[in-house]
Amino acid sequence: GFLQQNALHKDDTYVSLEKQYKMLRVIDTLYTSALACVKRGIPLSTIRKERVFDDVVKMKYDVPNDQVYLLDELEKKIIDTYRSLREKYE
Repeated sequence: GFLQQNALHKDDTYVSLEKQYKMLRVIDTLYTSALACVKRGIPLSTIRKERVFDDVVKMKYDVPNDQVYLLDELEKKIIDTYRSLREKYE
């Protein structure tokens, strides 16, 4: 979904370099946070059930180009969500 562009969508016709960078950072944060859970033995199905996972999939449409700070908030949400999940399994 990151590389795919929708020329008919108002926020996806043009995406700033800053938004592209932040979206990649969000994806990397999701990967590293989820991987830390996998390494702790948390089932992938449980990791995938977290709502934040779907938020990442939809971020390019849900975050307007003039509100890229929302991607910083999403990144923090990912970190907090998976930290909390790891704590439940300790």
